[in-house]
Amino acid sequence: MIGVDGYCRSLCGTKVQQSMQCATLLIACALFSPISAFGSDFSLSADPPSCSPGQSLRWRGGTLRLENDLFTGSDRNYTNGVALTAVSRDLQGELRPECLPQPIGLYARFIGWADPGFWRDTGDQPASQNLVVRFGQSMYTPEDKTRTDLIPDDRPYAGLVYLSLAWNRRIHPQAASYEMLDVRELTLGLIGHWSLAEKSQDLVHRVRGIERFRGWDNQLRNEPAFQMAMERKFKPYTEGAVRPGWGSDVIGSYALRVGNIETAASTGVEFRAGWNIPNDFGSYPIRPGA
Repeated sequence: MIGVDGYCRSLCGTKVQQSMQCATLLIACALFSPISAFGSDFSLSADPPSCSPGQSLRWRGGTLRLENDLFTGSDRNYTNGVALTAVSRDLQGELRPECLPQPIGLYARFIGWADPGFWRDTGDQPASQNLVVRFGQSMYTPEDKTRTDLIPDDRPYAGLVYLSLAWNRRIHPQAASYEMLDVRELTLGLIGHWSLAEKSQDLVHRVRGIERFRGWDNQLRNEPAFQMAMERKFKPYTEGAVRPGWGSDVIGSYALRVGNIETAASTGVEFRAGWNIPNDFGSYPIRPGA
């Protein structure tokens, strides 16, 4: 059976090896190819004999999220974002990186090196953890779609394609009266022509009969993209939010993001009220570069 790396190379013959599409494909394959080391079935889970089922990665579900300013009648600045997300089931017991797919195990070790306190022993405090994987694309345009020159006093044309790994650790400290969710998210990707943002936007505009933007030749140059995000969410107020029926809650958050995608600090609050509110920490917007 052809390995992932060999399959990726076979898709890029010598005649198209210089194309942007081929370069994007090869980088995506480079990110995923270590997973193939776990067997010819290209499984995203590894089960060494010493690992319990609860210590191995199992997927619970996924979402497809679309953010587009056409829904509000505008077409500028952060103009489109799409992300495909997969969410794992909670991991049980002590975290064992060797029980996880190789890239995810390496990421767990990286967190332990960069932020040792994230894996500290919680003692008798109830805790659970899971993983969120996202693959997405974001694009940004200036307000004037007709100009073909560089517009120095407006947002530049930019595209980003990325893959992110977010580790979630949910804990209820004994000293606090509310739950907390700590997140460590690593995002890797490509900025520039290789993101295929121009081609994606042109395709959508052609299908919808919308005038296309003329200045994509001035978009940000090709470069690797990196961002590390640290976030904490907490629930200072809940009223029936975990039980069936009517409920409400308040979710606070603060975060720090560092990298060439975006370097920023933020804080926020979210209020939810409704029927059968899920037992989670609220919305999860598309973040990179927004």
